[in-house]
Amino acid sequence: MGSDEAVGAALRRLRLQKGISLTDFAEQVGVSRPTIWSWEHGRTHPKENRIPALARALNVSEIELISSTKADTASGKKQSLEELVAHCKECLAAAAGTTVDTIEIMIKL
Repeated sequence: MGSDEAVGAALRRLRLQKGISLTDFAEQVGVSRPTIWSWEHGRTHPKENRIPALARALNVSEIELISSTKADTASGKKQSLEELVAHCKECLAAAAGTTVDTIEIMIKL
């Protein structure tokens, strides 16, 4: 899911944006409050099998959650659009059981 610090920063930011307490978030995800705290502070990171529960608790799609964690870097800067699209293509390919070269993304600006 990216670096521990980026994952934690994204989880904390999303949780706070949604107005979810640390305790409520932990209950919804099915882990302890210290586990969430550890994730949010970059001490550890959630295992891949926790992504669906995290996304549900934050009311975002798994793709949005993963993209959000990839976009938050340790320096707080966002990834370039090209990097974000490349990552999204990887996620979509994995979800569809295909290769990245079969995924096309069109952005209308």
